[in-house]
Amino acid sequence: MPSFTGHPLVDVGLATITAFADKARPEDLIEADYDAIADYMARNYVVNPLKSFLTVAFPNSGFTQPAFEKTPERRKAYAERVLRCYREGTPVLSTERCVFTGLPAIGLALDDKNRLPPGRAFRQHIPMVTGEDIINFHPYGDAGIPVSGIALLAIQAFPLGCCKIAGRLLAVHSDDEDLMVRFAKKFLQKNRRHIQAAQAGGLTKLPEPTHRIGTLLVGCLLDIEEERLAAGRDPEFPACITAYHLSNSGQGADLTIYDLPLEVGNFLRVALTPRYREQWDKIRQRGWEIVAAKTKGKKGAAEPQVPSFNTLYEDLLRLPENAPMFIRTYFLRLPQRTRRPGDPRAHYSIRGEAALISWPLTEQFLRKVVLMEQERINHIKSLGDVLAQ
Repeated sequence: MPSFTGHPLVDVGLATITAFADKARPEDLIEADYDAIADYMARNYVVNPLKSFLTVAFPNSGFTQPAFEKTPERRKAYAERVLRCYREGTPVLSTERCVFTGLPAIGLALDDKNRLPPGRAFRQHIPMVTGEDIINFHPYGDAGIPVSGIALLAIQAFPLGCCKIAGRLLAVHSDDEDLMVRFAKKFLQKNRRHIQAAQAGGLTKLPEPTHRIGTLLVGCLLDIEEERLAAGRDPEFPACITAYHLSNSGQGADLTIYDLPLEVGNFLRVALTPRYREQWDKIRQRGWEIVAAKTKGKKGAAEPQVPSFNTLYEDLLRLPENAPMFIRTYFLRLPQRTRRPGDPRAHYSIRGEAALISWPLTEQFLRKVVLMEQERINHIKSLGDVLAQ
């Protein structure tokens, strides 16, 4: 039975397959579940909008190869080759193991002309690795990565469990397996809706979200944590999150990593509980971009614009290093000098927003994020009480 490996490409892919099958753990998957998602990918990866979408993940693969435009049967044959290697009876190599799972590597060449070494995957199969003709970083110049059928299927499913934003893929990896599956499920469901709408409308590309990366990431996390709290699911331990914003495009591979430490995740779960929820919602609501109404038409009718960022969400990604600034800005309501258009922090005010200053929420932040000892927190509170008198 497959299980999470610790590698983001495989784990997010397994989480996507698990979400597609509407199950909770990859250990619960059966071959029929693999068949279902392989069938979906075989149908949709060879046509738009996914065919163009996949250029950021698998450039020059059989899914995206421009040379296959006039021979769609070659594209379909490639899909069958790389998507079905998990099946029993697929040849495997007795001398090589998959670098991700430890299972025997598949004994098939992953191209339509059988030129590649059996069981070896390259950049067109696995994002962010080297291509066929590059022997650097491989022992004895023996290029390619040995891969098993399950790992290969998971990596091919990886883009479906990501959010396409700013022309790249945003993948969320976590040591909390339930959280990772829920992120993949949220992105998968949105992608499937967009795919269906694009195909119905004859569109060649998928739409991108209006929110910026940090805002989207933290917003999704808060939505998921609210769902888990409502369902009475309490994680055994605080989770850390690592998000990968990547492009494997032939025009230039790139990667940006966003970390949300377990201390921050722990604080967010506390902030969403009934005792702190009302105050927390007011504070985060004041973090949204200030947008002006947009005029439309000859009569100049005003339409509200959608905010694209939330400064509080983005500043959460700078914790715990930026904790002093975070406390001053959001818990003490001290304004910030900023040239960023629409930045609400420039308008914060101690006098005007005194109702947003909350010692109980600040205390939780000091405990969970700053990891301050309770004795010191008590001294700070006592000093504040004296000054207030």
